[in-house]
Amino acid sequence: YMPNSVQVFKNYAIVRWDALEGGKVTYKVKVMNMFEDILISEETTDTFFELDLNDKKIESYPNVLLIVSTVNDEDVKSATIAIKKLPNSYKTQVTTGLDDLMSGISEETALNKYILAGFYEDNNLLVDALTSYEEAIKLAPEVETYKEAYEEFLLRNGLKTAKK
Repeated sequence: YMPNSVQVFKNYAIVRWDALEGGKVTYKVKVMNMFEDILISEETTDTFFELDLNDKKIESYPNVLLIVSTVNDEDVKSATIAIKKLPNSYKTQVTTGLDDLMSGISEETALNKYILAGFYEDNNLLVDALTSYEEAIKLAPEVETYKEAYEEFLLRNGLKTAKK
């Protein structure tokens, strides 16, 4: 669930995709530089990947490309996604707004993650919003409101289409 090109404020992002039908599938996640040299290649049976932008293999790159395929058939793959670290000038502006929003809040709660998701969406930082929704759901999986808000976020931003 991600647009083809995104900017990221945080140093990590969660990339998620729909499972393919037909049982358990092993996926290959490749992170590449802009010349498509593979920097990270991992296999997973999960339908998500946590990308650490501080990873030694990619930390010096301001932009990376990510693609997900199946291990058995690399022709079955996602679109290539460009993930860009936020420029310092804009990062300072976002940090100021974030500091204002979160002043006096020190706990990491599902509600705080939910509030952060809205802030990030308002600042067009969709990967950060997506990641915050994921974290809110992980912290409080029993709260349906977070799951519903996440689905609405995906639909609203064209990251997922409504099932008919």
